[in-house]
Amino acid sequence: MSSRTPQLGDLLIATIESPERIISGFGTVHIPANEFTGVIYKIELDKWGHQEKVHVQWSESVPPGYNHQYGYSGINIHNLRNKFQIIRNGKPVT
Repeated sequence: MSSRTPQLGDLLIATIESPERIISGFGTVHIPANEFTGVIYKIELDKWGHQEKVHVQWSESVPPGYNHQYGYSGINIHNLRNKFQIIRNGKPVT
């Protein structure tokens, strides 16, 4: 079993739910989530050794909520399985 702790070189897929909805005659329809793909290139640790800032080089557009200065929290990437998928050595990390 592989660790979901982000590592340099991991492929990261961030799935961002769209807050937009379309209201039609059949009710409210949610717009599908968008996926953003990038590679983890820098990890900064806090004074306790936790991954405080995980920086990602995005392949195309940058996901809403991603901060270039702070990146993502490694804890969030580890815990939010519905939002982040990690691919390491060509295989999904579970």
